[in-house]
This record gives sequence, C-alpha cells and structure tokens, in this order.
Amino acid sequence: MKEAYGLEFEVLLPIGGNPQRVAWTTRYKDLAALDEVSSRLLSDKHYWEVVGKGTENFIAGSMRDSIWRVI
Repeated sequence: MKEAYGLEFEVLLPIGGNPQRVAWTTRYKDLAALDEVSSRLLSDKHYWEVVGKGTENFIAGSMRDSIWRVI
C-alpha cells in the first residue's frame, strides 16, 4: 500500500478484551483522499488478488469500518 498508494498502515492488537481481534489503521489528508484511494482500490486487480488470498482469515459479518477525525 505504501508503494502503490503512499499510505502507511499500522496493525493493532487489543490490550484487553478478546485477544483474537486484529485492526489496521491509516490516515488520509481529507475525505476526498479517502474517496480517491477507495475508487482506485476497486479497480486494482493486484489488490483484489492479495485480498482473495486472505479470505480465510476473516469471519463473515465480523468486520467494522470507522472513520475518525483528529481534534
């Protein structure tokens, strides 16, 4: 993602609660940048190949997306 989209990701594990959860986060300059990357990802064949290889690592219905802002 860094090379193709200029995004740095962090992978996170919880300190408490269910230890089997994994999260990742990145930051965008603004919502327009998020929208641009999202649109590019939808048509990125290599991205979807990589995602397809990891489908057994996700439980259907267990994923949640959130958009936060810095104050």
